[in-house]
Amino acid sequence: MEQNTEKLILAIVMFLVTALCSLIPFAPFSVFRHELNSRFNTIASCFSGGVFIAVCFLDMMPDIEEIFETIKTQLNVTLDFSFSGMVICLGFFFVLSLDQLILVCKERANNS
Repeated sequence: MEQNTEKLILAIVMFLVTALCSLIPFAPFSVFRHELNSRFNTIASCFSGGVFIAVCFLDMMPDIEEIFETIKTQLNVTLDFSFSGMVICLGFFFVLSLDQLILVCKERANNS
């Protein structure tokens, strides 16, 4: 099987597993009380965050490094730092900033 086909199949499987696991808290289980449901949501969120970070560092970063090296070679540019690492860090910073902005807006809406 080709490498791109394997990546596509694994990406689809990972999406389906993540989607199914994220829908578990919405299932009408009488076993889950509010406290248990809240704890489960916290654990599930931490696990899904870890999965996404692992996918980023183990699969996407080497591909991104390779793409940026190709671009630098084609443009005949030399850099003393990892441009792809900077782009990834800026992406994480953007997501964190957006999350904090949404939390502040939600908090203000609840106080009004």
